[in-house]
Amino acid sequence: LFACILSVNKSKTLPVVIAGFITDRGLEWGPMAATAVITLVPVLILVWALQKHFVQGLAMGAVKGYAETEENKDMKKRIVCYGDSNTWGYDAITDGRFPDEVRWTGKLQEKLGAEYTVIEEGLCGRTAVFEDPLNEGLNGLPYLYPCLMSHGPIDYLVIMLGTNDCKERFSATPKNIADGIKRLVIKAKHTEDAWRDTPKILVVAPAPI
Repeated sequence: LFACILSVNKSKTLPVVIAGFITDRGLEWGPMAATAVITLVPVLILVWALQKHFVQGLAMGAVKGYAETEENKDMKKRIVCYGDSNTWGYDAITDGRFPDEVRWTGKLQEKLGAEYTVIEEGLCGRTAVFEDPLNEGLNGLPYLYPCLMSHGPIDYLVIMLGTNDCKERFSATPKNIADGIKRLVIKAKHTEDAWRDTPKILVVAPAPI
């Protein structure tokens, strides 16, 4: 309506021109289709030229990154310790859990001091990449992404897994287990939005028996 009222014969918007092809004799399909294509061409060119900016804007709005936010620079350094019962602190004698000050994560927190936050992510029976047919939720690979994102921004990741991958029911070779740990490292590096800065990952071999 706005275009019809303010447009004159010498200057009309394209929608008004298209509407002019609707006459008492019917619709003039040829000119109407041609004008519609001409109307869409500038829009398509604009979208094609700016599409990377559209995608970037959508991505920035969907997930808040950590590396560029000033408020996170003053936070404590955060270390996620991702492991199995050795990280959880399983006590084989009592079938319970060692106290905080006895677990290696507690020792690490004590040594590093107040400038660091050590986050325990230990689960008894956790494997690097294998689904346990007898117990649910022990595959460390699919849980790694939500784990890192929930504790972000993180500065360091310590991966201490592999012991449970040696179980007979997995029939895994040492090479298989090493490849599983490699997959965890790659996935952690690709979880870019969880990191405050460049990913720093330490792989700890299980203690010898």
